[in-house]
Amino acid sequence: MALIVINTCDQVCAVLVRTENGEFTEQVEMLNGQDRELAIMVKKVLSEADITPAQLTKIVVAVGPGSFTGVRIGVAFAKGLAIAVNAPVIGVNLLHVLAQQALTENYEIGVGIKNVGRGQIAWCAIDGSQVLQDPITCEPTLLPAKLQQVANGQNYNVIGDTIAGLDIISAAKPTLQTIANISTTIEAKTNSASPWYSRPPDAKLPGGIDPWA
Repeated sequence: MALIVINTCDQVCAVLVRTENGEFTEQVEMLNGQDRELAIMVKKVLSEADITPAQLTKIVVAVGPGSFTGVRIGVAFAKGLAIAVNAPVIGVNLLHVLAQQALTENYEIGVGIKNVGRGQIAWCAIDGSQVLQDPITCEPTLLPAKLQQVANGQNYNVIGDTIAGLDIISAAKPTLQTIANISTTIEAKTNSASPWYSRPPDAKLPGGIDPWA
């Protein structure tokens, strides 16, 4: 077993390779430029793990939320690598990752949120066996009531940005290790590496046609 995790969504360029001999990582915080650094980092981490690309048995990539360019860079690279080495590619939403990190033994529900700009947040919720709320975008003022509805009396923990103004929120970022762990419990055919965007693009087709209408 040898899997690689790629994340270029969260103002970061990050790579993890997990083999039977351990984990090998490289991570650099960056607003842009992931397209120039990603291939170099992948080559470096594979070398540290002492494996070739052909030995990879699974490709895992973060599919959002994040900037349009950042998401596309990681997804496109992962799909290309998967074709080259004939390995399955799995997409993991970073909101699921945050929710998983929030799901500790002291809480029945984990919630992950992220500031996606324009005064909006994206969030999701899980318990130990299922997704209670798929990733969705909403106004921060609506989140407390929505959380109460989803929790239905159960205790919950929230990790992510503090834009929603909830005292229980603890600031944290998705970890490569959690992404890797999640990927072992899901199947490629039901979690394709399709970009997840918090809102439709502003661009319109000629004539003002909205491709999302």
